[in-house]
Amino acid sequence: MKILYLSMIERNSGWGGEWYLNSALNNSGAQTIPLDYTLERHLLGDKFLVLDNFDVFFLQLGDYFPLPLVNAINRPRFFYCSELVTRYHAADHLFESGLFDHYFVRGPACARELIARGWLTEDKISTHLSAFDPETYQRINLERDIDVLFVGSLMPRRMKILEKLSAMFNVSVVSAYGKEACKFYNRAKIILNIHADDYLDTETRIFEVLGSGGFLITEKLSEENPFVHGELIEVSSIDEMEEKITYYIAHEEERRMIANYGYETANTKHTYLQRAKDLIDVFSKYLPVKEGPALHLDAVYAYARWKHIRRIIAFTKHAKWNMKRRLISCLGVKK
Repeated sequence: MKILYLSMIERNSGWGGEWYLNSALNNSGAQTIPLDYTLERHLLGDKFLVLDNFDVFFLQLGDYFPLPLVNAINRPRFFYCSELVTRYHAADHLFESGLFDHYFVRGPACARELIARGWLTEDKISTHLSAFDPETYQRINLERDIDVLFVGSLMPRRMKILEKLSAMFNVSVVSAYGKEACKFYNRAKIILNIHADDYLDTETRIFEVLGSGGFLITEKLSEENPFVHGELIEVSSIDEMEEKITYYIAHEEERRMIANYGYETANTKHTYLQRAKDLIDVFSKYLPVKEGPALHLDAVYAYARWKHIRRIIAFTKHAKWNMKRRLISCLGVKK
C-alpha cells in the first residue's frame, strides 16, 4: 500500500506524532510519500503535479488545507484531526465538505459534535487515540531526584494550578520533547498531567509518560482514555491532586507498582506501530483503488495557476507600496 501522507512532519521533525506515525506506517509494511503541507503551502499545486502514483490519500490536522486539491484526488481519501474539534476550527471546512471517505477524530465527544453539526454521519467517523514511540519513550535507569514534575507549555490555566501546587511541593516545570522529555520522566517521582483549558482531554503526554515507566497523576481524562485506575491516578479536583501527591510522595512501593502496570499496558496496546496497523486496516477496506490516474491533473493545474496569479498580484501590490514609501521618503513628504 502506497500512502500519500500530508501532515506537519517536517515542522515537527524528530519529535512530533506525525514523525512517529510516518515511521510506524512504513514499519507496518506500507510505503509513505510524506509531505509537509505547511512548509509547502504556497507551492502545493506544483508539488502535487510531480507526485508518483499512490493508493490512498491521508491528511492529518489539515489547517486551511485547500479543498480543490482534495477534490483533485482520485483515490480513497482519509482525514485525521488530531486536535479537539471543539477548540480547533481550522479544519472545519474539511469536515463540512464531506470530501473524505472516512474521518478519524480524537474521541467520541468529537464525533458527537460533528454529527450534531450535521456535517458527518456516524458510519464515516472513527476514534483514533494518541500513542507513543517506544524507541523514544522508555525506561532509563536514572536517579529519581525530582519530586513533582510537569512537562509542557505554560498556559494560563496551568500556571495558576502549578503556582498553587508549588506552594506545597517541590515542583519542577520544564519544556522538553522526545528523548529529553523521557529523561525528565525517568528522573521524576511524580509526573502531573494538567489540561491546557477546561475541556476534558486525553493528551499524548499520558501515553508518553506511561511508556517511559513514569508514575502519573492526572486531572480527569476524557472518555476515550484507555487506561484504568491502578495504571495511573486520576483526580477530580486540584485539592484531590494535592492529597494524592502528599500520599504518593511517601509511598514509593505503591508508586512503582502503579507505574509498572501503566508501562505494561502502554507498551502492549498503545504504540504508534499499533495505531499504524489500525489505520492500514481501515484503509484496506477501501481498496482496490479507483480506476484511472491518482490525480485529476487538470484540477491541479488550475489550482497551481490560480496560486501563481495570487502571488503575482500580492507581489505587485507589495512592490507598489514599497515604491510609494521610497518616493515619499525621497521627497520628504509627510503623511
